[in-house]
Amino acid sequence: MSTEDNKTSVRRFFAEYGRGNLDGAEEMLATDFVNHQSDNTLQNRQEFKQLGSAFLTAFPNLEETIEDQVAESDKVATRLTFKGTHSGELMGIPPTGK
Repeated sequence: MSTEDNKTSVRRFFAEYGRGNLDGAEEMLATDFVNHQSDNTLQNRQEFKQLGSAFLTAFPNLEETIEDQVAESDKVATRLTFKGTHSGELMGIPPTGK
């Protein structure tokens, strides 16, 4: 796949996630998927779905905007902005309505 194809795949992943289609997003993850974030690491696809479900429940109107994407070879780095109303509990934090 070209770098543009890889970037398109990442955009599709986030579009599926944003629509609340966690099964569709999960299908795009490698079976040995690991996600490194600043505050945690998701070790597998099941952990992705658990955290994704928690976020979509807490922020039912979640919107994501891809701000930047950089691709080289088979790697894509994506900078996102998430926006939504905190309407449900998230990891022990009660909803703020903000």
